[in-house]
Amino acid sequence: MQITMKKQLMIATVTAALLSAPVAFAGKQCKGHGHGDWSEKKIEKMQENLQLTDQQVTDIKAINKKYKDSDGKALRQAKKQSHKSFKMLNPSDANYQQQVNKLADEQANSARARVLLQGKIKADIYKVLTAEQQRLMREKMAERQQKHAHKHKDK
Repeated sequence: MQITMKKQLMIATVTAALLSAPVAFAGKQCKGHGHGDWSEKKIEKMQENLQLTDQQVTDIKAINKKYKDSDGKALRQAKKQSHKSFKMLNPSDANYQQQVNKLADEQANSARARVLLQGKIKADIYKVLTAEQQRLMREKMAERQQKHAHKHKDK
């Protein structure tokens, strides 16, 4: 089954938009805004909302570091390179459409890898939490999603 380029680009764009939401706990630097390390702020919020123990905080920081330093870094670099490559494409080239298709496939695969990585991170973090903390986390996330959906309902 052949997926049209428009559909591929739409899938890649929607996936990238979903992945850029602050759902994952992999650390990300907030550049130039004085925010420091994003994961630290996320962990502080989790500690407050879920009453994490010191050991749980240490474990979650280790999880963030593990994925940020390995898989996360490689995925961010691949995404950056893909964006650069796309900007350099010339629509006048005879094989332009093939190049766009190739980049769309690469971006779709990269987006898939990021979702899988976020799944690993979430699963590892859940292993650190108690059943009650997991329940509270699901409730908080559902509240955030509901609040976000309501906020954008009129748009």
